[in-house]
Amino acid sequence: MKLLTSNPQKIEEYNRFGLGFTAVKGNDIDEVDSDMLTVALYKAIDIPDQHVIEDTSLDIDGEDVGVNIRWLEHRLEEFHGKKAQWHVVLAMKDNGFIKLYSATQEGVIDYTKYDERGIGFDSVFVPEGSDKSLYELNCIGEKDNFSPRKFAAQNLINDDFALIWNVNYIPEWKGKWQ
Repeated sequence: MKLLTSNPQKIEEYNRFGLGFTAVKGNDIDEVDSDMLTVALYKAIDIPDQHVIEDTSLDIDGEDVGVNIRWLEHRLEEFHGKKAQWHVVLAMKDNGFIKLYSATQEGVIDYTKYDERGIGFDSVFVPEGSDKSLYELNCIGEKDNFSPRKFAAQNLINDDFALIWNVNYIPEWKGKWQ
């Protein structure tokens, strides 16, 4: 089983978990413009069997961010003090089915912790149960304790899926693309 991603930091992070599968460089996959589960489902349609893709969402209370976080990172200062939820979904294709595995981490956006060395929203997302940002936690080797990537990967290893779809019953996407 291999996780495909075009993001080198995600490759490093997943491989660090030591959960029995490897993250490798994959190509960017076109994404539908929808919710996180639908995005993951459609991204997984064309991957080979026993391969996995990831989609990430950052939901910020009262804001329209979600799966579009990568295009809104320049606006993170506007969200200071707001509660947020970091969601990760993994989609694995296997024998004509796509299984979705998910996990969530609650937290808050704290822009006073912004550090340009952080990637994405890592330097401003403070997970519930910590007073440090994800970036700060990563610097001291503790980010994985709060990572929905790791928790979703554990769900994958345990086959504790949230949804399962037969590929033959997924309609052709006719909506917008990201």
